[in-house]
Amino acid sequence: MDQTIPWDRWVAVIQPHYYQERRGKRGCKPVPLETMLRMYLLQLWFSLSDEGAEEAFYDSYAMRRFMGLDFARQQVPDATTLLHFRHLLEGHEPG
Repeated sequence: MDQTIPWDRWVAVIQPHYYQERRGKRGCKPVPLETMLRMYLLQLWFSLSDEGAEEAFYDSYAMRRFMGLDFARQQVPDATTLLHFRHLLEGHEPG
């Protein structure tokens, strides 16, 4: 998929909306956009719920590798983070 998907172009289209939504808000540092996009695509390809996706990412080395996550340094984004990202892509108002 790394050779098939134009990651840089997809990230460039989403990035202005992704970081704009986070400006001025307290809390955790935003998850890198490409990581979230990869997580979202895995969720779609495997027909996973938000909670099911989070669990699968913890259980699957292959999925974490695809997302570029290293458990020694990073945590898997939680189901709520994925939900907010999905709503952003689907055009829902942040709530």
